[in-house]
Amino acid sequence: MSAPSQERISQAEFNRLVALPENQDRHLELWNGEIVETMPRRFHAIIQNLFAALFFNYLQQNPIGTSYTEFQIQLENEDYAPIPDVCIVLKERDEPAENDYLRIMPDLVVEIQSPGQSDQFMRDKADYYLQRGCRMVILVYEKPVVEALTPTTRALLLPGETLTGGDVLPDFSLEIARIFPARE
Repeated sequence: MSAPSQERISQAEFNRLVALPENQDRHLELWNGEIVETMPRRFHAIIQNLFAALFFNYLQQNPIGTSYTEFQIQLENEDYAPIPDVCIVLKERDEPAENDYLRIMPDLVVEIQSPGQSDQFMRDKADYYLQRGCRMVILVYEKPVVEALTPTTRALLLPGETLTGGDVLPDFSLEIARIFPARE
């Protein structure tokens, strides 16, 4: 596939391009009508696995929803098709399992910063999710900082502080220091 053009493309065209054999192993998202490709690194994978495991365990003990990793969201009439690193949809809103992507906004989204993604891009993604009904967004930056956002609050959390699940995941908590692997 060639480099993205300056012309905005639709979800339908994006889906056609993503289905091409040469794009099967690429991590492509549609962001404001443009194709964006990310290349996550080890840091990203470690943190994504941590959240996936913690959410899985939490939801086994508290069966209030379903967690997904790398599962695309496609809302109707949007120029976006993001793929959150991890997300949760509460049980009362979840969709049939046979859908190839989420047609609703998750209740909670985790986005982990990849190389080349600016802090502003991360905040723009959070705003996108929140403006369309997401109840909580967790942004994990490459530096040891986590930003927890809801429609009415924003909190920067550092090692030594604790992330909570708020009213989306009652009694869920995670020490920020656990998110960031020791770096030598």
